[in-house]
Amino acid sequence: MSDYFSSWRDRGFTCGQCAWTGTAEEASHELFAELFEVNCPQCDARLDLVLLPTDASIRRAAKQGHPEAQEMLSKFTKDPEGEA
Repeated sequence: MSDYFSSWRDRGFTCGQCAWTGTAEEASHELFAELFEVNCPQCDARLDLVLLPTDASIRRAAKQGHPEAQEMLSKFTKDPEGEA
């Protein structure tokens, strides 16, 4: 299972069922309430689960300097420390 703000997009995968290789960006995705699956685009086998960002994870990643988290946070609050 991967955190949304980790490097899951660029991670290389090899499908254990059909031997497809590629990145999560090249794979197919299925969205659920709190996460999404990264699936093989050829046989639909699950390759990874990625947790969707929560308020806490956005704030934590933004504080650590993650650009995407900082952008998300700026859309919701003007104070990255959560005191707005």
